[in-house]
Amino acid sequence: MTTFLKIGSASLLVMLSCQANAADPNPSSPDYSQLEQQAAQRITAFSDALKLQLQLAIKQGGLTNAIEVCKSVAPNISQEYSTEGWLLKRTSLRVRNPINAADTWETSVLEQFNGSHDSGKGIDTLRASLVDLQSSKPIYRYMRAIPIQPVCLSCHGENISGEVTEQLAQQYPQDRATGFKLGDIRGAFSLTKALD
Repeated sequence: MTTFLKIGSASLLVMLSCQANAADPNPSSPDYSQLEQQAAQRITAFSDALKLQLQLAIKQGGLTNAIEVCKSVAPNISQEYSTEGWLLKRTSLRVRNPINAADTWETSVLEQFNGSHDSGKGIDTLRASLVDLQSSKPIYRYMRAIPIQPVCLSCHGENISGEVTEQLAQQYPQDRATGFKLGDIRGAFSLTKALD
């Protein structure tokens, strides 16, 4: 489904919104499926690498060690997969680190993800992409929702230990990323790439 939207003053060509494998009825529209596949591959590689680092951190020093690793190592892993013109990050409506705050489009998509999830759509189907035509070069943007999984609850849930709460307060004094329940949307992966 291809639609034109106005968000503020930006003109955006929306390619896919909160659907998996949406078919475009307009055969003359550009095909961005290859970019979507590239974005999905980067998300998987990033997610697997971060999960491995967190598992090792927990094994070596418990949850408080994982918090430190998440703060210092996650940005480096994100940089590893921000190559070939891609920029990969994570964002949320309730960020732990203010540097990951959502921009206008990301906020709109995250709100749409939450509404779709509340209506019964599975988190694994919640994806959005667009081509931003406002810049001198078109910019492809892609987002995919991140679900809260059982392991996430120890640092992002409703019942966090005192030791973890203390470490979070030290590392992230502006933390807003607690109080989640299993199956909630934690946030989203957000990727951009300037197009030739």
